Amino acid sequence: MTAYSGWGRLPLFLAAVPLVLVFAVSDANDSDWRAGACAAMIGALVVAGLNLAVAAGLNGGEGGAWRGDHRAGGTAMQSFTPEFLSMAGAAGAAWTAQWITWPVAILLYVAGTVAYFVVPRWRERRVRNAVIARRRAFAAAKGWRFAGTVAGLTTRWDFGPFAMASTFAEVMNRPTAKLRGHYAGVSGSIDGFAFTIVDAFRPQPWAVFRTWSRTPVTVCAVHLSHSLPGIRVGIVPGRARGRVKVAVDCVAPAYAEAVVNGAAVEAMVEWSLESFEIQGCDVLTVLPSLTFDTDEDSEEDNVAVVESLIAVLSCLAVDQHAWRSGPARPLPIPHDAGLG
Repeated sequence: MTAYSGWGRLPLFLAAVPLVLVFAVSDANDSDWRAGACAAMIGALVVAGLNLAVAAGLNGGEGGAWRGDHRAGGTAMQSFTPEFLSMAGAAGAAWTAQWITWPVAILLYVAGTVAYFVVPRWRERRVRNAVIARRRAFAAAKGWRFAGTVAGLTTRWDFGPFAMASTFAEVMNRPTAKLRGHYAGVSGSIDGFAFTIVDAFRPQPWAVFRTWSRTPVTVCAVHLSHSLPGIRVGIVPGRARGRVKVAVDCVAPAYAEAVVNGAAVEAMVEWSLESFEIQGCDVLTVLPSLTFDTDEDSEEDNVAVVESLIAVLSCLAVDQHAWRSGPARPLPIPHDAGLG
């Protein structure tokens, strides 16, 4: 975890600039609030650009991707850009009130704010509708249950580090790691194992415009009859002297050793499963959405991923009584849900 940086405080100081300009310029112009609002709008735009430029120098990654090395409050510096633009929009709305009425100026600001959040959701509708239609037909052909939306999964799965934050820097640097808007869920049983396949959108917590930077993903989960401690296992690309290197995130070394055994790793390699994790009573993996391209029929590929999770699950040498951490949770899609 990257140590907390003094650069992460920069947006806090920059946010004060538009507020100072409102009062300073207004007082310098015989309490002319219009001049103060105009100065605050220009100042907010300038500090937004300055903040973004500094963040680009510190957090610019390869291929134009943003990193989260310098962040405050759980977000990177570049993620404060929408807040600065919001301040510029509010000041601009106040400035235009000299030509239009205040209710209209407020309405324009509210409309712009709503559009910022609504337009990305409107753009996602095409993806959602295509996936829902295809997966409903697939579930009907298989005789499996289907739900257009699946509530409760946002709080059921958390993809942040399992280890608790132990320092102030780790607390401040921990990003939000939850999927949003779960939809097109299908649930059934394979070889006696209940499973769920559902699509969702993964926010990018360190993007410049988080609301506009959600990517579609597919979650394949197999459900257990009991809960186990959390663990995340991933195969590191490349091999060292013919050996497979595995990365593990877990707070209990003995438990990790029981889960990440040779048979489980061999099963991951055989089934081309790059990673999996256990969260409570769910064994799951998150993939780039196989159904994002509406011209590609990939539902069978999702089922193959579920089968790979079952294969790995059968290799785990975990003493269920010793490591049981709680009872099973209800299935995301109940048994009495309608068939596809």
